[in-house]
Formats: sequence, structure tokens, C-alpha cells
Amino acid sequence: MYLCLCNGLTDRNVREAASAGQRTVKGVLRHHGVTPQCGKCLPYIRQTLADHTDSAAERCAPAT
Repeated sequence: MYLCLCNGLTDRNVREAASAGQRTVKGVLRHHGVTPQCGKCLPYIRQTLADHTDSAAERCAPAT
């Protein structure tokens, strides 16, 4: 799903950047070589990063 129409970033692009170690919106944008335009995407990118980080932490957590 497109999160940033100005730069053509999708949720897949955000997850890819997060998997490469980016933990901030600024890092995601820098990873893809773009800059924010209108800014409407920033909350969506931030939420996608949080969701990805949370799910990655759950996969790595030891089973109890």
C-alpha cells in the first residue's frame, strides 16, 4: 500500500528500510534517497515502523 504518494513509498519500502536498521522516519526517507514533501505520510511511516519493530521483537522473544 502506498504510504507516501509524493515519493512513491510503500509499506514494503518502509519495512525494507526497517529491516536494514532504520528506526526513524528520517532514516527511512534517507534510506530511499527522498525528502518529505507535503508531510502527510509521516504518521503512517512512523506507525508502520512501530508495527514492524513490534512484530520483529515478538519473533525474536524467547518462548515462555
